[in-house]
Amino acid sequence: MSCDFIFVHGIGVREAAYTSTYKIIERQLKKKDASARLHRCYWGGEYGSKLNANGASVPQFETTRSYSRELDNDEFTLELWRLLYQDPLFELQFLAQRSQQESFVPGTDSLGTELQASIGEMLPSEKLIVGLAEIGIEAEWFDMARQNIMAEPDFKNAMSKLSDEGLVSDYRKALARALFAQMVVLVKDENGSMAISCTTKQREQMVGMIIDALGGSDRGIGLLFEALGGVLKRLGTNTVRDRRGKIFNSINAFPGDVILYQARGQEIRNFIRKTIADKQGPVVLLAHSLGGVASVDLLLEADPPKVDLLVTVGSQSPLFYEWNALVNKAYQAGASLPEGYPRWLNFYDEDDFLSYIGAEIFPGKVEDILVDSGQPFPESHGAYWNNLDVWDALFDRLPQS
Repeated sequence: MSCDFIFVHGIGVREAAYTSTYKIIERQLKKKDASARLHRCYWGGEYGSKLNANGASVPQFETTRSYSRELDNDEFTLELWRLLYQDPLFELQFLAQRSQQESFVPGTDSLGTELQASIGEMLPSEKLIVGLAEIGIEAEWFDMARQNIMAEPDFKNAMSKLSDEGLVSDYRKALARALFAQMVVLVKDENGSMAISCTTKQREQMVGMIIDALGGSDRGIGLLFEALGGVLKRLGTNTVRDRRGKIFNSINAFPGDVILYQARGQEIRNFIRKTIADKQGPVVLLAHSLGGVASVDLLLEADPPKVDLLVTVGSQSPLFYEWNALVNKAYQAGASLPEGYPRWLNFYDEDDFLSYIGAEIFPGKVEDILVDSGQPFPESHGAYWNNLDVWDALFDRLPQS
């Protein structure tokens, strides 16, 4: 007797994505068992989050502009810093390509060695230290950022190629921005993204002080505006503010579904229960992401539906329990799942940062199965269904009729 598989989707999924994934799962199931029955459990349409007032709470929701227009100075600067916070040496790497000198001979006097010595010897002024502290960067982060920058091969390469006097000013400004961006990155990595509060004015003041300490006096974004304007227009967002409504529509279901589940999750759990009700069995719940949280919570209710195997994929259920955020089971050290709780397989990928493990949270009740999609996050979060290791492991553990 074949199983009844029920696919419960996860966070942010709507009709088109659900149907696409359903077809993938169905194709893989049929390869394993032509008689397998797959059932839809699409809750996102009726019970998922949505903007009930058509975005009335979202600033500039209806605002649009032509994507082909030129970036102005402020927009260019915004996109440049967006990239610098991802890679502080982005600007210096670009400038290195503009320089003519191909190699650096140690011991020779060059513009690059002079600038390299300047950053190695510079001492932050008291005014700079105070300014950094005001935005959440304590003094010790300055030297750590400097050491990180100077240890990078891309920094050394850029310095070795500086031979054009006309580029010294741009190098100096790029280096100052790199140093500030590196401090921000280090602090956020250590203390969290909310550890820093910085306005444009504060940032530019501190970058200016670093430029001064490096022996310069000029400000602004230099030749990059002309050289990189088109690149940043394509790499950036064409300013998020110009199309905030479109962007919000594409991502709001993700946090929205999590928040809605905590407030209105019983409706989703009831929907899953109803889908299970008339199945012949054995019943296998295939629950992805937030769908796994809802399924775990449903099976913890006083009168759970009959499920023979619970399969969570890329799920946050163990994390929710450790957070004490499961609706139907408060966290208690050493506690376990109730008698009669179905066998639980939990697939996770170490490159899927929305997947968690449950064997230590629920000892003896959860079997964690590590798989590797070879995909970076967030693509890894949806890559399970075409991973043959998932299906091989699942069919090895299917309940017998």
